[in-house]
Amino acid sequence: MEKEIHIFWTRIEQEAIDQFNNVMRLENVVKWALMPDAHTGYVLPIWGVVAVKGAIYPAFIWYDIWCWVLAMKTDYILSDFKSDKREKIFNSIYRSIPCWEGRFRDKPLIEPDQIMSFDHTWVAEEAMIKWINQIWTLGWWNHFIEIAYDEDKAVWIVVHSWSRWVWHRIASVYMKVAKEKQNIDTGKFEKEFENIEEFKSLKKLDLEKYEEIKWNYIDKKLKEFTKWSNEWTYWLDADSEDWKNYILDMNFWLEFALLNRFEMLKLVARDLDYYLKWTTEIKDYINRNHNHAELRDWLWIHRKWATHAELWMLWVIPGNMRDWSFIVRWKWNPDSLFSSSHGGWRAMSRNKAKETVSMDEFEKSMKWITAKVTHQTLDESPMAYKNIFKVMELQSDLVDVIHHLKPIINIKW
Repeated sequence: MEKEIHIFWTRIEQEAIDQFNNVMRLENVVKWALMPDAHTGYVLPIWGVVAVKGAIYPAFIWYDIWCWVLAMKTDYILSDFKSDKREKIFNSIYRSIPCWEGRFRDKPLIEPDQIMSFDHTWVAEEAMIKWINQIWTLGWWNHFIEIAYDEDKAVWIVVHSWSRWVWHRIASVYMKVAKEKQNIDTGKFEKEFENIEEFKSLKKLDLEKYEEIKWNYIDKKLKEFTKWSNEWTYWLDADSEDWKNYILDMNFWLEFALLNRFEMLKLVARDLDYYLKWTTEIKDYINRNHNHAELRDWLWIHRKWATHAELWMLWVIPGNMRDWSFIVRWKWNPDSLFSSSHGGWRAMSRNKAKETVSMDEFEKSMKWITAKVTHQTLDESPMAYKNIFKVMELQSDLVDVIHHLKPIINIKW
């Protein structure tokens, strides 16, 4: 079967190419696009986009579902942020919004009923009850809150966050369900065999021989399937009960992630207003995600850390703690499967960054930015990431840059 493939990146490591080839061999995967800076991920290359017919692969979306970047332009300007105010705002945001992997609020800021009104299954409800204290918390690693200014000196709030550990639970359950279904469901191969003309008469003449050949055929097909499938390339058939449940819970956690990010935006605005003596109106904010599946033209588009793109959309492509983020608009390029890169990935592992980047180098790189510049955040230093400007050059056929955002304050654990 001829498949449509579009690659917007030239320097791809062999492991990512192998992942790409393995996924393309799957029968229901019909289109592929690799965004700039695509590289090895879990199951599917990160910055990969695939179009699947009649199924969803939970592992193609993985655990970080509904990870979004939000940005909102405020009425403040750069000159409002004097050095003494920056430090106070920085500390206040850290107090307002818990960070790091294990951080919870002492008590939930909402009741479960406030979000349980959206349709969901027992899987989502169980996760919500357990993890509700993580609402209005940031997370860790590459997730961040930033106060930045654009080319006109206007100040923006930027928030990069996800649905925290609740989605880890959901993803784990449905990846396991998909694997179990594929392991035991041989009905597809049985139907294929029954439609082979040369064996139809054998069924009447020698049923025992027919069954023997049939199961040899099924066994061969299963081996072919697993040869090209690593541990998690299992799908949920469209319109199956498990598929419907996955869609329900995926959209349920969309609402959770939206609520979490919106409430953090309000908390940051509150802290700015307290120290700058103004009132920020929450309006016209940009909010786009980069880990999800959506139905388009009868195909399920899976985006693995790639951002959904439409002509009418604006979205944020973040840089690092020091370098610019970009407010962009999509150029009409359907070859990208209506997607763009989410940013620049790591240039080195966290351990390597801590071994090779010096604190002196880190401190100098962050000289004019108020941020947590310590050994703890060394693995998030600008030197640990790829050059975002080169990544943006590579996707000049995909996006137009509307604004450049330069950090003033960075909140990261």
